[in-house]
Amino acid sequence: MVDMIEEIIGSRSKVSILKVLYNTDRTLTIREISIKAGVPYSVTYKDITIFSKLHVVLLKKQLNRTLVKLICSNNYIRKLRPVFEGELSHPKKMFTNKRALIMIHSNADPDALGSAIALARGLYQSGMHCEIMSPQGVSRQSKAILDKYPYPILTEVKNYPKLIFIIDTSSPEQLGNPDFPADAKIILIDHHSPGKLAQRATFSIIDPDSRSCSRLVHDFLMNAGVNLTKEIAFFLAAGLVADTAFLKFAQEEDIIYLHRLLEFVTLNEIFNILNASSCTDFSERVVRAKAMPRIDSYRIGDLIVSFTKVGSFESQIANFLIRSFSDIAIVENIQSKNEVRISGRARKHLEGMLDLSSVFQIISKDIDGNCGGHDLAAGANGTNSDNMKLVRRKLISSFEKIFSLKAKAI
Repeated sequence: MVDMIEEIIGSRSKVSILKVLYNTDRTLTIREISIKAGVPYSVTYKDITIFSKLHVVLLKKQLNRTLVKLICSNNYIRKLRPVFEGELSHPKKMFTNKRALIMIHSNADPDALGSAIALARGLYQSGMHCEIMSPQGVSRQSKAILDKYPYPILTEVKNYPKLIFIIDTSSPEQLGNPDFPADAKIILIDHHSPGKLAQRATFSIIDPDSRSCSRLVHDFLMNAGVNLTKEIAFFLAAGLVADTAFLKFAQEEDIIYLHRLLEFVTLNEIFNILNASSCTDFSERVVRAKAMPRIDSYRIGDLIVSFTKVGSFESQIANFLIRSFSDIAIVENIQSKNEVRISGRARKHLEGMLDLSSVFQIISKDIDGNCGGHDLAAGANGTNSDNMKLVRRKLISSFEKIFSLKAKAI
């Protein structure tokens, strides 16, 4: 028996791995165990192999990954219960702060909102109270989510706490150019290309290859030992489903990630809530009607590139144009001489050929602002609307260079 125990807990890494498994009710992948235990993947894999031979864990192959489950009925595991119980039964305190602010961009979509609330509920498990702020409120889809699981969303903050999380946002313009305290610790979690906020952040988790910010928040919470609940899983799953257009653009790792969340929620629940907000309201239909006569379209080979101007709903109008006839849609929203927002969208078939976030970088100085986003969806916020004709010419010129064809007005 002594030899067996030495095999089981003969190193600090094995103890850490077993504690993670003991304090988790669900199966975990070896990579998840590695992250939560703070043990290198190679060491985790070796120790899990030993545990399997000793019948301490059960291994199950699923797709291209291995799921691990502790066999709690094992006599040796029962005897070692005091070793396993303790620090991982509650989330570890990553911060000493009792209060924090979570900031998300204006007209926050379900990925931003879901990531923020999941983070707030997860940090609450370690005794931290979080407020969430979104300038100008949240989107229609996000409002439908809040009808299911209410959470107060602030539109302004007077006194900033010493700890600030910024979620799904790359530029300060998207937050209303807040005046952060000089001594504030800023944690940035984002899946857009790094912008100005990355330079100000104390610590950043940025992965432009991730289809949703919710995946990054999930990994952050799991690394902190947060217990996944139905509420947290719902918000994370809603963010992923919405940001991948109801899984239309989901990648294999997104499906694997979603599978873990579906132990707590159902896809029907998420789809029903997001679909409930899909009916276009009257105000957006009015904006669509106004946007149509203002459209300037160009032909670049077999592609149609469209520009238009609106006073609101710029991202929705860009998506509307993509669904209608455009391959690339650029929508300008000039609120005043000192405030301009530009939203760009492109069709799925241009993936790998076009990166709108890179294209938008060339106009950032012209609008005195910042740009960011993804390959098929990007945005720009600025404080100078005097150069919009130049902005259009630069964007058209960039598309001509990318596709090696001249643009012709339609």
